[in-house]
Amino acid sequence: MRWVVDASVAVKWVIIEDGREEARRFLLTNDDLIAPEFLVVEVANVLRKKIARRQFEAANGVRALEGVQSAIGMFVPDRLLAAEAFSLAERLQHSVYDCLYLACAVRHDATMLTADTKFLEKLALYPEGSRARALT
Repeated sequence: MRWVVDASVAVKWVIIEDGREEARRFLLTNDDLIAPEFLVVEVANVLRKKIARRQFEAANGVRALEGVQSAIGMFVPDRLLAAEAFSLAERLQHSVYDCLYLACAVRHDATMLTADTKFLEKLALYPEGSRARALT
């Protein structure tokens, strides 16, 4: 099965936080992973925030980001997903950022894995909800 992982999952591969074991187990047992290019920027921003809060060592930031990048088999250019993500965001009344991952899953006949429970709750009301799974 092909999976789209979002930043809420990918960051758990490199940061110690709730859901880390599940995220790492998922990574070890699934190798057909894709994501929008935006994942790299979003994970980098989370790492920067963790460093600023002294929850993560700055010296490990680049290596952690490279580790996340190497785990993804294919990055989809955001420009190829932007229109679809925008349409989904308008219909779902949700952020374009999160909808980039959903658009990627729809376009590539994949399932999106996320730890974002608010997004999952909203998606449950729409047909695209069948494309999303919770990290458990």
